[in-house]
Amino acid sequence: MGGTSEKLRSVGVETLAVTEDRLDPIRRYFRLRPPRVRLATDMERNVHRAYGCPMPPYTGEYKQLWATTRINPTGEAPEPMPVDEMQKWLRKHHRFGEIPEDQALMDQFPPRDFKIHAGHFLIDQAGVVRWVQIETPIDDVSRYGQFPTDEELLAAARDSLGLPGRRTP
Repeated sequence: MGGTSEKLRSVGVETLAVTEDRLDPIRRYFRLRPPRVRLATDMERNVHRAYGCPMPPYTGEYKQLWATTRINPTGEAPEPMPVDEMQKWLRKHHRFGEIPEDQALMDQFPPRDFKIHAGHFLIDQAGVVRWVQIETPIDDVSRYGQFPTDEELLAAARDSLGLPGRRTP
């Protein structure tokens, strides 16, 4: 997100990331991995609700969907695997490697009875949402972990916010 934020800033777009995690663990985490974006925390998930990020109940049926849907969102894994296994695989094989502090911080978070699905929004200066991409729609867990590319975000910013370099149809 940091590299993307810098590219967006170059065309006049500011970035704010909002997490639903508690402030103290997030502060400790970002001492280890400083973010290159502005970050806000919203434990009550008001921002997530306001912008329509799905928060489906983590029911037995939904757990089963997560356990049986096979993904490989970055193409790095040798084959698609269930979502939770893929999360573990990516943490282990990520370019930073497995960092004990990561797991220690995650262990401090209370278990959730739902999964929050990430959303990406371009909002103009008047507060109007001009572009939306929900990472994982409730009915399509196979899209978990698929984020818009820098090029997609830059094109969306140009098209929806009327920025320089706007593409024409």
